[in-house]
Amino acid sequence: MAAIAVLTSAILQISFALTAKTPSFPFDELTLLQYSKYFSGTGMNLPVSGPGYFPGWAIVMAPLWWITSDPLTMYRYAIGLGVLIGVATIWPLSHVIERLKLRRPQAIAVAGVVMCMPSRVVQAGYAMSEKLLCLLIVCTALAAYRLWEETTYRRAAMFGILVSLTVLTHARAIVVLPISVAWLLIFFRRDRRLAIISSCATALLGASAFALSIEVNQHLLQFQFTQGYSVAGNLFSGASIILRTFLGQSWYQIVSSLGIVVVGLVAMVRWVASDWRSNKQIGAHAWMLTVSVGAFMLSVIAWSNSDGLFPQTGRGRLDAAIYGRYGDPFTMLLVAAGLAAIVRGLRYAPLIWSLCVNGVILAATVLWVAPNANTWGIVTPAHIPGILPWGSSLPYPQSLEPGWLPSVYQKYGTWSWMMPSWTNRNRFWLHASSATLVFLILLCIAVICVNRLRRHAQSGSDVPSRSSVPGASNPLEAQSKGLSRSRLLHSAMTKTLCVMLILACCAGSYAAIPMVRNFQLKDGGKPSVVQSIQDIDRRYGTMSVAFDTSCTPHRGSKGWAMNAFSFWLQSDDFSLTSHPRRTKAQLLISCSDFKETTHMDVKAVSGANSIGYQLWVLPGDQQSLLSELE
Repeated sequence: MAAIAVLTSAILQISFALTAKTPSFPFDELTLLQYSKYFSGTGMNLPVSGPGYFPGWAIVMAPLWWITSDPLTMYRYAIGLGVLIGVATIWPLSHVIERLKLRRPQAIAVAGVVMCMPSRVVQAGYAMSEKLLCLLIVCTALAAYRLWEETTYRRAAMFGILVSLTVLTHARAIVVLPISVAWLLIFFRRDRRLAIISSCATALLGASAFALSIEVNQHLLQFQFTQGYSVAGNLFSGASIILRTFLGQSWYQIVSSLGIVVVGLVAMVRWVASDWRSNKQIGAHAWMLTVSVGAFMLSVIAWSNSDGLFPQTGRGRLDAAIYGRYGDPFTMLLVAAGLAAIVRGLRYAPLIWSLCVNGVILAATVLWVAPNANTWGIVTPAHIPGILPWGSSLPYPQSLEPGWLPSVYQKYGTWSWMMPSWTNRNRFWLHASSATLVFLILLCIAVICVNRLRRHAQSGSDVPSRSSVPGASNPLEAQSKGLSRSRLLHSAMTKTLCVMLILACCAGSYAAIPMVRNFQLKDGGKPSVVQSIQDIDRRYGTMSVAFDTSCTPHRGSKGWAMNAFSFWLQSDDFSLTSHPRRTKAQLLISCSDFKETTHMDVKAVSGANSIGYQLWVLPGDQQSLLSELE
C-alpha cells in the first residue's frame, strides 16, 4: 500500500507538471524566476513589478540558470524540480507520522495519500514557493519531534536553521518564528542554558531571514514591498467579515480533505492534553498544532476585507472567500495527523467531536456564507486547488480571456442572495460538501464496526461457548482469537480506506485538470511581441528593444507586461524608458496608439501585439530592413 500511495503521488504530480507549458502567473511565478536569475549571478538588469515575494524558492532555483540561459527551458527545469521536492516531502512527512505511533509502512502510506490530494498535486503545475514551503514545514516539524525526543545542541541548531529557512521562503511563514521561539523557552525546565541559547539564536536567525527577504525585495522590486501589509488593517474589518472569512477558509480545508483535517485537529488537541496530563509538558505535538492553527488564522486575517468578499465593481473573485493556498502547507500537518488517528483506530469521543465540528462549519457556510458569496467570481486554480474537482458545478465557465483584459472583470448579471440547492446556480457549495458528508458517514460505519468488535472481543461477550469460535479450546483462547479477528478487520478497513482515498484523489485530480489547463491557456504562453523580436534577432541580428513605461493600455497590464517581457527577453538588449521619444533603441514596445499620439515616423510590426502593447520599429536603418514585417 505504501508503494502504491507514493507512486500515485508521483504520477499525479507529473500529470499536473505536464500542463505547465509556460509561466501563467505574471507576479507569483515570474517575480521568483527573475529573482533566481539575480541569485545565479548571470544578471538581472531590470527591476520586477509586483508586491514582492520572499526569495527562498528563488535561491533554490538559481543553479538552474547555470545549466541553461533559455527562459523556457529554465522554467521547465523549475517545474521538474518542484515535482522532485513534492515527492521528496513524503519521506520527512512519513517520519513525522511515525511519531504519531504508526508503523513505518503505515506512515509511508499515510504520507503518500496526503501528497496525493488535489490541494498538493495541483501546485506541481506552477513554479511557486508552496512546494518548497511544504517540505520545509514538514522538515521543521520532524526537527521539533527529534529535539523533544533528545535535547541536544545539534538538534536545537537544526531546528533553528529550518525555522529561519521557512521564514526565508514565504512572508506568511513568519508565524512559525514566534511560536518556535516560545516553544524553545519551554525547554527551560530540561536544560536552562540550551533553552536560552537556542531560543535567542533561533530568534536572531529568523529575524535575519525576514530582514534579508525584505531587503532583497526592496533592491529588486520597482516599487516597495507590500506583500501582507494589509493584515493589520484587516483586524478592524468587523466581526462579520472575519467570521465569514473564517468559515469560508475552514469550509475549504474541510472539503479539500474530506473532513480529515478536523479529525486531525481533534486528535492533536487530545494528544497535547494527554502530554500535559501525563507529565505536565508541552511537547512537539503542541508545536505542530500551534503552527498549523496559527498559520491558518493568519491566512484568515489576510483575506478578511469587505472588498474581497463583496466587490462593488467587476466580477470579483470566488477564491477570496475560500482562499486555501496560504493555509494548505500548514494544515497538511493536521490532515496527516487525522489520517494517522484513523489508521490507529478512532474512539467514539474524537469521532463525535470531529463530526460536530465538521457539521457546524459545513452547515454555517452553506446556510450563511454561500447565499451571497461570489460564486460567479474568478477562480485562480493555484489559490483554491482543493476544491477544483467541483469546478464544473460553478454557475458560469471561467473566462478564457487573459487576466489583464478589463472585460474579464466585468460584473455578471447574478443574484444578491440565493440559498444553495442541488440544482440551482448556487449548487457548487452543496455539491462540494456532499463528498465530505459521504466520507464521514462511511468513516462512522467503519469506526462503529471496529469498536464494537474490539469491545466484544475484550469482554468475551461474543464468545459465550467454545463452539462459537471454531478451534477455541477455552474462553481465553476464544477471546484472543476475537481480538485477532478485530485487528484483522481493522487492518482490512484501513487498507480499504487508503485505497478509497487514493482513488478519490485520482478522480479529483482528473476533474481538476481542465481548470488548470484552461488557466494555462488563458494567462500562459509566449507573448507574440516576444516571438516577433526573437524572429527579428534570428534573421537580422540582435536589435535593442525599449519598453515604454509611460504607456498603460489597461488597469494592471503594465506590471504584467514588464515582468513578462523582461523574463522572455533575458538575452536581448532590453531596457525600460519613460521617454520613448528620446530612446536610442531600435524597437519599442508601447501602446497601440503610439503613432497617433506622438506623430512619430514609426512602423508597427504586424501581428506583434501582446498584453495591450504593440511592437514598433523606430526611425533609422532598421525601418527599411524590417519593412517586410509591416
